[in-house]
Amino acid sequence: KEKVKIRQVLSPEAPRFHEGMSLVVMDILVELSSGALCDVEIQKAPYGFPGQRAACYSSEMVVRQYSRARRRAAEENIIFSYRQLSKVYTIVIMEKSSGEFSRYYYIHRASQVFDTGISLNLLQEYIFISLDIFHNIVHEIKEELEAWLMFLSSDDPVDIARIITAFPEFSEYYRDLAGFQEK
Repeated sequence: KEKVKIRQVLSPEAPRFHEGMSLVVMDILVELSSGALCDVEIQKAPYGFPGQRAACYSSEMVVRQYSRARRRAAEENIIFSYRQLSKVYTIVIMEKSSGEFSRYYYIHRASQVFDTGISLNLLQEYIFISLDIFHNIVHEIKEELEAWLMFLSSDDPVDIARIITAFPEFSEYYRDLAGFQEK
């Protein structure tokens, strides 16, 4: 529920269409109002190694943020501190999820914690969203997040009507999409 600013549309990897490989629909880097960075990727088909892939994306964002903070400190002639770094979030939205994702939950959130209970800000957090599982679980749109997930995953007129009834502001988004398709 934070304001976001699109920082960069990341170039997709070469599309792969054969069985078992992913087709990335969208990959963008956004910045939250808090300064945290988010890599948001929408996948058409599941990857074989979603955890390892997400860890690589997350690490890249930490390094990107580190470089930006060092450069900014040098430009402003101030001492760099690791405290200047904000959280990074890797958000993977999957149209079809792979087998390791539970069929009872459609949002999986992860952060690094220690077994001793100490609290360190390790910066990296992950969110995996399974749209196929969402469709099997959610039958009413009560929250804005559910509306967004339905917006991203369905072009069924019944679903569109449900979204607009619950959240009228989505009619503008559908008009934008229709205009984009016309062009």
